[in-house]
Amino acid sequence: MKYVTLRSDFADHGEYRLLAVDPQCAQELREKVTARTLERSGESGSLRENSGDFNYPQEDDRTLLMIKGKDQLLLCNGTQTFRVRRVEYSNMLLLAEEHPMSESEAEAFAHTSRTINCTAGSSELKDKKKHVVVCAAERIFEARPARAYRDAFLLLEKDPITIEELEADVNNSIDEENFLQDTAAAAASVVASPVVRNKNSGKNHHRHYTFPELVALSRCSARELADMLSDAGAVVHCGCVRLLDPSLLREALQAVLFFFEGAECATWEAAESHLCPAVYTAVVLHAVRAVFGRRDPPAPGETAAAALLNARKVLQALAAATILTDADTTAVTTDDGGDDSAEEGEVRSFPSLEFERFYNAWVDRIPASFFACGAAPPRANPPALLALLHGAVIVSGEPRHLNSNANGSVGVSVNVGSASVVWAPHESLPAELSRRIRRLFALRSGRWEAAALRAYVEPLLDPSDTFEHVVLRYAKEYRTPQQPVTYGSLA
Repeated sequence: MKYVTLRSDFADHGEYRLLAVDPQCAQELREKVTARTLERSGESGSLRENSGDFNYPQEDDRTLLMIKGKDQLLLCNGTQTFRVRRVEYSNMLLLAEEHPMSESEAEAFAHTSRTINCTAGSSELKDKKKHVVVCAAERIFEARPARAYRDAFLLLEKDPITIEELEADVNNSIDEENFLQDTAAAAASVVASPVVRNKNSGKNHHRHYTFPELVALSRCSARELADMLSDAGAVVHCGCVRLLDPSLLREALQAVLFFFEGAECATWEAAESHLCPAVYTAVVLHAVRAVFGRRDPPAPGETAAAALLNARKVLQALAAATILTDADTTAVTTDDGGDDSAEEGEVRSFPSLEFERFYNAWVDRIPASFFACGAAPPRANPPALLALLHGAVIVSGEPRHLNSNANGSVGVSVNVGSASVVWAPHESLPAELSRRIRRLFALRSGRWEAAALRAYVEPLLDPSDTFEHVVLRYAKEYRTPQQPVTYGSLA
């Protein structure tokens, strides 16, 4: 630890915590405090000029860091989330404040300095200050960067917005740029208690949330939450943040795919002009673009839908549409009650479908341009094609080696005659790693290939953690010569 920064009123507080952060975070905090101090000084001078003896407040109540979490303590600033742990020290850490010396103290100190070191005259100005110990500490809370939690989505997914609501009030749409610009102000004025609004009189009450409320209720920073909501195509309706109904997003995506594949000049602007407002409101197309649109420029040779859409996200959405259209259900019992969205002993159901029915129908939905330009592996390579569904689809079946020209599975080789697929996106599984892995082995017994399991585990890992090290705490590793690494349940 190179430095400790204290507020001027630190000694007046009975309770305190010492927090060690990385140099970059400390520098950002100093810059914010300095900028706010200069801004406040300018405001104070202006007010004094205009208001005579106006007493402008010297303290600022702006929140720079916020502690969140229950079982695991988290620290959030405006842009990042940190995981906090307590560290015990064997030595006592003394915290001191700089105080001015009295004249007698300064003279005595100067005399002592000259006696001990004749060259101390150059530091006489510094001798006018003394450090007074105000408290001591034996432990410090250290923070390291953490992955943002998506728990806010559990709240929003309970009541997604439908096409009927959007069409009933076409003026309530979202401007994505304005929404992102408002995050800093929203984070500074967080409202802790949620707002309950009656969606329709005579019906059940639905709880909707403003962005500041979501910041207060979620375990992540305001900027991280805003980015996740933007990537999910969130809209602001009647002042509250809402997610579009997943079925509406998938339906609109298929309409966009059909247009892109048949248009001579495929662009998002052309798609919006063609589909809006006759088929969908513009906000629906904006959400589809936010969720499925490409962030990187297209590669040479990519045209039509492949040039404008994220292939992996599109293939997963098409898989969801295929499974949910004619799905059976696979029930899994929650035995620990650890999931934020489940109670102890609750039975959770995941849509499933017989493998061959799924595979043939799913491949038929994939746009031809994806195969033509290489955005998707060829149909003759099912394992590679289905690997794009890692983290969203689980295949359950009897293990058996799979030939390259046979129907395949996601992550494991299976006997396709008895296999089934389960729609289980990683966002719908528990956010606690040990519970998530138990749920995965309940959904599919036997061994998992590393690539398939990694897609479910890595979204929960902090930047400093690695899959290979962490997964060994919760699963048993199997290594076979010339075969992929697999993992089995510890139970």
